[in-house]
Amino acid sequence: MLIKKAKGFIALLFASCLPYTAMATEHLKLTLAEPSWTFLIENNAVNPRALLPNENSFVYDLQPFLKAKNYQVVSEKLKKFKNDDESGAMLLLRGQIALALNHYEEAKRVLEEATDKEPELAPAHNALALSYLREGSYKKARPHLQKAIELGNNKAQVIGQLAYVNMQLGHPAAAVAGFRQAAFLEANNKDWQQGLLFSLIRSKSLLQASALVEQLLEEDPLNKSLWMMRSQIALQNGNNLQAVSSLESAIKLGEKSPDNLMTAVQLHLTSGSAKRAVEILTNPALLNKAIRPEHQHELVQITKWLAAEQQWDNLEQLLKRSKSQKISSELSATLAVTEARLAIQKNQLSTAEKVLKSAVKLAPTQGEALMEIAKLLREQQRFSQAKQYYIRAEALPAYREAAMLGRAKIAIEQAEYLDALHLLGQVTKDNPKRTDLVATIATLKNLVRNSL
Repeated sequence: MLIKKAKGFIALLFASCLPYTAMATEHLKLTLAEPSWTFLIENNAVNPRALLPNENSFVYDLQPFLKAKNYQVVSEKLKKFKNDDESGAMLLLRGQIALALNHYEEAKRVLEEATDKEPELAPAHNALALSYLREGSYKKARPHLQKAIELGNNKAQVIGQLAYVNMQLGHPAAAVAGFRQAAFLEANNKDWQQGLLFSLIRSKSLLQASALVEQLLEEDPLNKSLWMMRSQIALQNGNNLQAVSSLESAIKLGEKSPDNLMTAVQLHLTSGSAKRAVEILTNPALLNKAIRPEHQHELVQITKWLAAEQQWDNLEQLLKRSKSQKISSELSATLAVTEARLAIQKNQLSTAEKVLKSAVKLAPTQGEALMEIAKLLREQQRFSQAKQYYIRAEALPAYREAAMLGRAKIAIEQAEYLDALHLLGQVTKDNPKRTDLVATIATLKNLVRNSL
């Protein structure tokens, strides 16, 4: 009776939850590529009346080159022009030319000097803000854009730039208002329309965002970014079917972001087709030697989920296709565990053993593979071989406890109760929270006493 009770207790130690994480969509998100922004500034917008007399004649001579946008020639001529006390307008021109030539440090230096010298010079504030925008210094750009607008520069470009800055600084409501105004002034400007859509999504104004994205897609149905944003809106609304269908449209148009492909996989597993999920999951853009650690984890969880859902055909396809991709030996060994479980389900025990042995040879410290082959051998009562794999697993901190419990199970099966008692005692010493072992240890102590 005591022996049967001890075996019953140790069996409980190996009872575990299903080896997968159920697919959930609440945490899913998409990585949206921001619209490509084209911020314009006129490089010949210098008021002649703001120039000094000698500057005026010089700038007059530059006009043909400015109109031809031959900024390199203008830059060379500006280097030769020396003036001890230049006007703000002249400094503005130097800054604009530096901006046009992507000389941002020089542009900032002379434009800061221009705004210091003439604080009411709106174009200088606008140009300085643009130089900050180009380097991503949004906090520095914002006050200069606000000043330019305050001074009367109410053009769509300046308002749109301020809206963009507000979006980047985490003020989506202000960004929405700005993009609306810019779009009102320039109705055909795609930047302002997509900026408005982007800001509406960030501000969670989903009803308005949904209406706008449908309108924009009617005008431009091959725009991948718009389909991505439609998918994001659907996700936030909890409409997973629309989210996955929109994402599929984006994928057909070339979307290859690994994060977004993985989101498509998970959406298909819950709202679409497991077969399609496998196809996307084995896309070389996602499954390759450089696959991210978080995606490796999700891949492994998905294989376990497919096994738990008895999606054996899809699981087999996933494992087969993963072998044709260039992935790390560690990941290959991890996937081999699921492959072995698939073989066990088919009662192909020798195949399972072969797969697991190959896995531990490929990645000797792959703890899950070591534990799985030890369990397989233990269940076939090949106790001596099973012990060797458990001992190897014990060397890995994450598997030490489970491996010692595995050896304890073998010891009980072989009626080596003293060895089992020693192993369980070590487990409780390492992990005092394992109070569930107290009854088993007491039973083993009785068995040892009765055997003396």
